[in-house]
Amino acid sequence: MWAVEVERESAETQPDQVHLAPDGSGGVWVGVGWAVTSTLDGLIVRLGSDGRELARATVSPVRNGGGVQSLRPLPDGGVVALVHNETLAVVSRTGATREYPLRDALHAYAFVLDPSGATTDALVLGVLPTTPETVVRRIALDGTVNGTEEWTTALTASADRPNPAYRSPDVIARSGDALYVAWRSKVDLRLTRFDATGGNVEWEVVTDTGGVRPQSLVLDAEGPTLLRSGSTTRWGGYAAADGAKRWEVEVEAEAEAFGRVPVLVPCGEGTCRLAAGTLTARDSAGSVAWTAVREGAPYASNRIDRLIADGGAVTLAGLTYIAADTPDLWVARLTADGQTAWSTTIGGNGAAVSGPVHLDLTPDGGAVGAVTAYGPDGPFGILARLEPNGEIRWTRSVEGIARAVVATDDGGGVVSVDRTRACYGPSAPLSAACRSMSATNASTCMAASVSPSRS
Repeated sequence: MWAVEVERESAETQPDQVHLAPDGSGGVWVGVGWAVTSTLDGLIVRLGSDGRELARATVSPVRNGGGVQSLRPLPDGGVVALVHNETLAVVSRTGATREYPLRDALHAYAFVLDPSGATTDALVLGVLPTTPETVVRRIALDGTVNGTEEWTTALTASADRPNPAYRSPDVIARSGDALYVAWRSKVDLRLTRFDATGGNVEWEVVTDTGGVRPQSLVLDAEGPTLLRSGSTTRWGGYAAADGAKRWEVEVEAEAEAFGRVPVLVPCGEGTCRLAAGTLTARDSAGSVAWTAVREGAPYASNRIDRLIADGGAVTLAGLTYIAADTPDLWVARLTADGQTAWSTTIGGNGAAVSGPVHLDLTPDGGAVGAVTAYGPDGPFGILARLEPNGEIRWTRSVEGIARAVVATDDGGGVVSVDRTRACYGPSAPLSAACRSMSATNASTCMAASVSPSRS
């Protein structure tokens, strides 16, 4: 196990979020996001499988702050990062960086890459502040200054331009040459399909009027499926060919409690939604295929934080009170027909475990999960590696609050803690003495206390 300090936190540098992505060879990319008012450089670091820093790149802000907003791995082991909402940065495995500032002061909120991996063309969703128009732009990240802008298509007509309170994105999804965007104007919510190659709008439908916002957009066997909320919460499917409504149901709104995490994922031939302790699967026609409900733990625990598509199956993670008065980390996998393939709890050794829970799937079909526990010496992150059958391969702990987790290509996992540090398993857990160190010198303790051995 190893632990390294990526960036020291101070009154001037308080990371707001961290993004992780595998590097293709057992290591990990770490992208650091700051508060939106920060003028610090965006920081992107590559760590090897032994914790050594192999590459470091920084991207300076021009108009905005905020650091790294998202990170996408490339087939060659590099990454593409959206930095400060204004620049796409392509960073190679060696740290060589090509920056692509977005023209016309485009304030970007999200981007997707070519799913085939054949190109590094990026489809970017954002707002032109001078108009303001919500636009989608395709950029070839080809090494030229700013990249080659292949097309820009406005989503909003002049009468429908959004004010800042209604700026999207809200949701974006791509399948082959089809790009779907759910977005809000001042007066309604719309779902638009683009030709991702030429930028033409193939169809656009108004799904709702009033103050409705999209929660999650995923693709099933027949087209896009959209979950959105307003005075009511609705879940519906639309035809890929023309946007015609295939089906729609009104559902309970309790999933709002999950906030930052997706509550809709593909499963089987349709989609699954988690709310109020019940996982519901609907087929591509909108009919209920199955539901998974449990009286008591684990489904009716205080919450389930993560729901990840896993081929036709789904993997869940959350907290459960099944074993004690204090909750444990819980991970379960359900098959495409809703049967429980396995269910595993990982205890906090008597410490009070708290969320949110973080989860990622490993290349061999297992999972890595992370959660924060609070003991007498303060918070520490618990990292667990599960086999494809749900058995625990190992658990490790590291001083600090768990912020994110990612599975590495060699079957391990990396968890970021305290928003600034990363820890790799397996090996011996950090000592209680290390966890009791103050935030000022915890990084020194971590470096001294952890063996780099991965045996």
